[in-house]
Amino acid sequence: MSGDAGGTEPSDDLRRQLREATARPLMTPALRRRKLMLWVFRQVVLVLLAWWFWEHAWMRWAFGIGVAFAAINLFLILFAQRLLDARMRRAEQRIDHLERTLRGADGHNAAGD
Repeated sequence: MSGDAGGTEPSDDLRRQLREATARPLMTPALRRRKLMLWVFRQVVLVLLAWWFWEHAWMRWAFGIGVAFAAINLFLILFAQRLLDARMRRAEQRIDHLERTLRGADGHNAAGD
């Protein structure tokens, strides 16, 4: 890897890019609170519409789909940052693993085996 023009290894560049991409938090507490308030408002509207149109068969389907999407949305609002941090840790572990593998392969080839 000494042939790089910049003098840094590609793994260092990848780590730097990962840190830059995740340097800022995904949501500030104020933004999370705003999203939760909007989420509550949407759920109230969903429940009111479901109550108003419940006698129609299509409303049961729409309500079920709405509840499923609401659960997914709430999960993402609450846990997106943790999921992103976990993915970053896994990406760094993969970079480390690839780096060790490449160094081991370079050492094996340099020995003339």
